[in-house]
Amino acid sequence: MKILELLKKNYRKVYVPVPSYWNYSGLKMNGEIKKINIFDLMINTIEDYVPGNRSVPLPGSLDQAVIYGAFIRTTTAFDFDGDNRLRTRDRYGLRETGTILRMFLLFPLLKKMGVNMVYLLPVTSGSRQFRKGRAPSPYACKNFFKIDEELYDPMLGEYSEEKLEILFREFVDTAHSLGIKVMVDFIPRTAARDNDLILDHPDWFYWIKKEFEKDFRPPVIEGVPFTSYDKKYVKQIYSSSQTREFLKKFSVSPDRIDRKKWLHLVKKVKKENIPDFMGLISKEFGLTTVPGFSDVINDIQPLWTETSFLRMFMDLPVDSARFVGRNQPPYALFDIIKSSKAPGRKPNHGLWNLISSVLPYWQKQFNIDGVRIDMAHALPVKLEERILKTAVKVNKNFILIAEELDNRNSAKAARAGYHAIIGNFWAVEPRWKDGNFKNVFENDTPHLKLPLMATSETHDTPRTVSRPGKDRFYYFSLVLNYFLPRTVTFINTGFELRESHPMNKGLDSAHADIHGLAWWDLNYGKMALFDYTCLHWKTNNEKAIRLMEYCQGLLKEYPEIKQSGRSRLISTGHPYILSFFVPVRNDILLFAANSDMNRGHKFLLNLPFPPIRDYDVLLSTHVYRRKNRFSDERAGKRISIKMNGLIIKMKRSEVLVLRVRSV
Repeated sequence: MKILELLKKNYRKVYVPVPSYWNYSGLKMNGEIKKINIFDLMINTIEDYVPGNRSVPLPGSLDQAVIYGAFIRTTTAFDFDGDNRLRTRDRYGLRETGTILRMFLLFPLLKKMGVNMVYLLPVTSGSRQFRKGRAPSPYACKNFFKIDEELYDPMLGEYSEEKLEILFREFVDTAHSLGIKVMVDFIPRTAARDNDLILDHPDWFYWIKKEFEKDFRPPVIEGVPFTSYDKKYVKQIYSSSQTREFLKKFSVSPDRIDRKKWLHLVKKVKKENIPDFMGLISKEFGLTTVPGFSDVINDIQPLWTETSFLRMFMDLPVDSARFVGRNQPPYALFDIIKSSKAPGRKPNHGLWNLISSVLPYWQKQFNIDGVRIDMAHALPVKLEERILKTAVKVNKNFILIAEELDNRNSAKAARAGYHAIIGNFWAVEPRWKDGNFKNVFENDTPHLKLPLMATSETHDTPRTVSRPGKDRFYYFSLVLNYFLPRTVTFINTGFELRESHPMNKGLDSAHADIHGLAWWDLNYGKMALFDYTCLHWKTNNEKAIRLMEYCQGLLKEYPEIKQSGRSRLISTGHPYILSFFVPVRNDILLFAANSDMNRGHKFLLNLPFPPIRDYDVLLSTHVYRRKNRFSDERAGKRISIKMNGLIIKMKRSEVLVLRVRSV
């Protein structure tokens, strides 16, 4: 491996504190920190743990996937010099913010958790302009074809783009050798407000007069509810006085104002390699790119001040054109940024060709295995089709996940060519009160045409332990999400450490408290997507990770659990109890879960299979939380056989897994 050669070439003795979670030879999950020569650790991990030519099979389908969602900058960050700051270069010459190289140290832990697929938040180069915090947002993409240089590790020597690409390629190759696929996030609808494309294609962006930037916001449309854009609201949107004032803020692109001055500016920027060319554009033309905002009408969500919209059509939406004056400059509004529902007649072919070439580039250069497409629901339908087709043409097994949050749209996503959707379990699992999660699970699961992500948190949501039920809900969701039918197990980075601090406040933000930590905590008041943050690697969460390991062992022993079409729901008639079963060889695995975090419940579970002879309790989360054992005889005493069913007395927040034998 080239990176191994570079590590040895730049070898130094640098003894720094390192989390025991990262030490493959003495892997502990107790939060212990030990001083170690980090060069030795990295070299030994690659030489001893990575199997080389001994390849482990990759997961054949999403049915068997356990996905770990990583944000490299945060996931592998660590304050090595102990000054309570994360530096891109500390006094040891180390980069304390996360690097691709240190992802190699996480492979042993991920394997223990059963992970066989890593999903990376954007690794493309991020913009340093218009930042919300100290760090660039991963969703403010500066260049679709470059890796963010901050993910490079100075342990490999002086930075070069070539070495960074080698590093990422060998990370993917190493993951493959360990039986782990690698997916990335792709953002085709928006880009950084100073994206590199601006210099050659200023008309691919929307421009506003600089004077309006400070107080810029989308119009509030009276009489229209908080709702996603629909063409039935077109007249109300464009009849609004706020919309008329809003449209006045836009301008034609700077090259249309003064072509000669624009070409001179571009030549100067490229010749002198000026990074902040937006400042120069603002000074020379009095313009800036429009900040991003939600396509939901009357959304109170803050502006996406670090990103801007790409111009998908060179004309106005068909339904809106008659409401806009002939001399109106190009603008962004709810309809235009939801071009799946409001297309124009003149596609921006140059932009579409470029966007369609992004995934094939990453596939061929780095051999990635899949992608989640951000906001695909808002793209022009034909562009979305082209993106999917070009990716599958390169690799027919390429995994495509849609950022579709409505379970009812799984059939639509399936027809488009996706293999899974995000879904809404991240939102409904925490809403266990009044049986909300149980109802959605029973009502939606039978109708899903694609699997959705089984998770109680994502990088955009509050953390699991901050939700009602806290620790009890954490263990409940941990176990259940390994086994739920028609789902893909998804572990958000930090879940394995019981993190309470949110990475972003994009969704369900009421429970996302960025000031919930002690004021001296390095992460206090920060969000990972906009600042330099780290996971709390000093946390002892061995108990939870052992439970993950056990759940993964059950999946390995009984692969039928997650095979499509094998599971059957059991209607319990109880507001909090959900249940399903899976035939496995000559037995049946029965799953029952009490989604009430406050009370235990006794109920009769009628079973749609032959009478039961006997059963074994394979797992009880109640027993495990109390006694650190997966089951004991007392768990079985709370279950009794009655005719064609079981009478079960379940503890609050308990998940039970039984192996049942019929007569």
